[in-house]
Amino acid sequence: MGNANSTALVWFAGYKNQIGFYLSTSGVKYFLEKYGHLKSSKVAIQLPIHWRRHQPLPLDTVAEIVRVRVGENLEKVKTKKK
Repeated sequence: MGNANSTALVWFAGYKNQIGFYLSTSGVKYFLEKYGHLKSSKVAIQLPIHWRRHQPLPLDTVAEIVRVRVGENLEKVKTKKK
């Protein structure tokens, strides 16, 4: 989903029972602070397919994670130029 300076920010994959939301370690930590009950790995969060029946997908949080990832990538670019 988008990129900043040719670096992947986040990406998704659909599975039978879940949506895989792949991001960075910092993004996973941020997301789990708000939704700690979700299954996760070091760089991914599993969003159940039935999430919408219980509550809306947290699009504002997803957007915020993308903004954080853009900031991280821009910092990396600045550091590489020095």
